[in-house]
Amino acid sequence: MLGALNLSIFLLLSFISLGQQESTKKVYTTSIDASSKLSQLEHFWESTGFCPPDPHKDFYRFVSTNDMAQNLAYIGSVPNQGIKQVRIHWLLDLISMETLPNGTMSYVYKHLDVLLHMLLKHGLKPGFEIMGNPSGFFKDFDDAEEIYAWRDMVKALAVHLIEVSSWNFESWNEPQNKQHFDGLHVSTQGYLNYYDASSEGLYLANPALRFGGPATGNPLKHPIFWTLIDHCYQGKNFFSHQRRTRLDYISFHIKGGGHSISIINDEALVLKNLTKYYPEFSSIPIYNDEADPLVGWSKEEDWRADVYYAAVVAKASTNKTFGVIASSSGSSPDDLQLSVLFYNSNDTSNTTGLAVVYVCISGIPVFKDAKFVLYQMDNERGNPHGIWVGLGRPLFPTEKEFAKMRANEEPVRTRGPSTVSVEHPDQFKNTFVLPLPGVALLVLCAKPIAPPAQVTNVSLLLVSPQDVLVTWKHKSAKYDLAVAKSQSNNP
Repeated sequence: MLGALNLSIFLLLSFISLGQQESTKKVYTTSIDASSKLSQLEHFWESTGFCPPDPHKDFYRFVSTNDMAQNLAYIGSVPNQGIKQVRIHWLLDLISMETLPNGTMSYVYKHLDVLLHMLLKHGLKPGFEIMGNPSGFFKDFDDAEEIYAWRDMVKALAVHLIEVSSWNFESWNEPQNKQHFDGLHVSTQGYLNYYDASSEGLYLANPALRFGGPATGNPLKHPIFWTLIDHCYQGKNFFSHQRRTRLDYISFHIKGGGHSISIINDEALVLKNLTKYYPEFSSIPIYNDEADPLVGWSKEEDWRADVYYAAVVAKASTNKTFGVIASSSGSSPDDLQLSVLFYNSNDTSNTTGLAVVYVCISGIPVFKDAKFVLYQMDNERGNPHGIWVGLGRPLFPTEKEFAKMRANEEPVRTRGPSTVSVEHPDQFKNTFVLPLPGVALLVLCAKPIAPPAQVTNVSLLLVSPQDVLVTWKHKSAKYDLAVAKSQSNNP
């Protein structure tokens, strides 16, 4: 990719549907004024996550697998730290604990440390859910003695961890699902006791540590969300016996039914109710940290693996069938970059079609040797899942089949890099076709003053006898990888 993709400033834009030329083709004219800056575009989507397989007590077996190493390597390689956090369920099941003969507690963090070191190696940090039951030690959160032991366990954990003030510590995931507690007795009061103990343990270790929640399902359907919010707002803390318990951020999970509009509408209603009934919490950060387009992540849906998913994720930010997000970055004409993201989405429906897109960008600062490039993804380009389906969905693809899928795993460059016309140096015009579903990224940038810096932290991961995954750190540039084969025909 040319230059740095750093979405920082919204630009003034408008788009007009000119109607349908054919039954499956629409025409859009998109006008963007690059000289009119509307607001700062914060990087609002920085997190992903995963759940270990059952049984959770065997989580440690999953941590050290090659599959896990590959997953984290790919996540950490998203340019410009596009993903910074990996939110993980049942992390505490990677800890073991026991009472020693002298009455003190012993904690072993071996397996947890392995996972955390893997995350940090790739520039990632955990979304650390205080979730799990070390060695099955705890039985009942209504038991005051166990609540004190939980506080001490959390404090010891936080002391063991270092330089974690930027991490998000979060309460137990989706407490409305009793099976998530894996046999622990957790009444409503016991859940509030647990929250207070977790908060207190973190605070005693380091007052700067962030703790939030309640990470429930949709607050409009699960009263336990409001129970915890009310407890933190005006309830009595288990330890201090004072009113109010700290809540550094509010989290919930609002998912769709195959459509993005329901997510946006429900989020708006929850925020309205929070502001109305708990006005002093109106300035607290709020995260919808599980916003799947469809409830039920384990449901087998082909669209989860193709460009339908990419397009609906882009649509969730504006909720229009055809949409545009434009931004600029750079402090001078020598490092300026303009980026425009286009998407064409009808959520997860099976409808298809074509959109002809006319784009005109005006108000571009005049810079020397400007280039543009267009990348696209649709179900014909940049769709390795489609290749796999076409191959007959092989459970164990051959080397050639893997190579064919990998050749289609990234956005496809469909235009450029080409020189921007000098006839009207402050204006750019182009036309392209965007299938439904589809996503396109248009980038215009100045010629860099200096070549990209040398890469650092090169790491190799063997993924098969013939394949090696190479990762490295870099400063916002694209590199070509050259491979020299030995006489034995191995890399």
